[in-house]
Amino acid sequence: MYHYIDDRNEGPVLAIRFADRVTEEDFAALSDDMNERIAEYGSVRLYVEFDGIPRPGWTRSTTT
Repeated sequence: MYHYIDDRNEGPVLAIRFADRVTEEDFAALSDDMNERIAEYGSVRLYVEFDGIPRPGWTRSTTT
C-alpha cells in the first residue's frame, strides 16, 4: 500500500509513503505516474518514506 505525500508531491518530485506491502497494482500505478512526469519534465525525482516495513536487524521504536 502507498499514498502520496501531498506537501512534497509536485512538479518533477514524486513523493510517496509505502506502508506494509506494495502490490503489483500499486507498482503499475506508480509506474504510470512516473512515466507521465518523465514525459512532462524530462526526469523525475523520487522522495520515498517507508512506514511499518520491518528491516532485518531493525526494531520499531515505541516512542514518537
